[in-house]
Amino acid sequence: MTDLSDAVLAEIKQEGETMTTIDLLALVERHESESQGLEWDRLEAYAHRLTEERDYAFDADAFLEDVESALTGASDWAGSGSVYRLGDDRISVYPPSWHDALGGSTDAEAYVECIQREADGFPRASADTDLGVPLRELESAISVVGRVSRDEAQTVVERQREDGRLVEDADQHRNAGVYRAEDAEGLRDTTDPSRELRGDEAER
Repeated sequence: MTDLSDAVLAEIKQEGETMTTIDLLALVERHESESQGLEWDRLEAYAHRLTEERDYAFDADAFLEDVESALTGASDWAGSGSVYRLGDDRISVYPPSWHDALGGSTDAEAYVECIQREADGFPRASADTDLGVPLRELESAISVVGRVSRDEAQTVVERQREDGRLVEDADQHRNAGVYRAEDAEGLRDTTDPSRELRGDEAER
């Protein structure tokens, strides 16, 4: 349990000391999990190692207390800021039901469908519709639950958009809404009523 990834530590420090508890936990989980969730002992090891870093101000005890206070036994989405128990001393920033349904999968369309069912409390692409998932949240879910890098998650979304399975808000902003093509038919970009949602660059 003592061999920690220098790459993970470097990425945490690069992201900065303003990272939220959930953001830091998600980053470690994304890099460290070969199966559902992250071992608590592994998270503790990273937290205490970060405290020892001279160029990074970090309070391991406070961080771990924050994680413990956010823990829930819920099996479905319990709102932003929740941390889920997966059993066998493993935790995750995503609920057990997502890991059971999608664990190891990188099917972005399936993630959009799953997330859209979690209407209460999950960030939406628009306040005007329950459809659509913000791009960054989608990529985060794919990378953590699918156990791939963030770059691989981005590639999956891009390919499924090119294949016509997904569409994004037409304005292409950094956290654009992502929709299943079958759900988005006829919808317009809610940030600009004159612009349509886009598939593969409007089919070029």
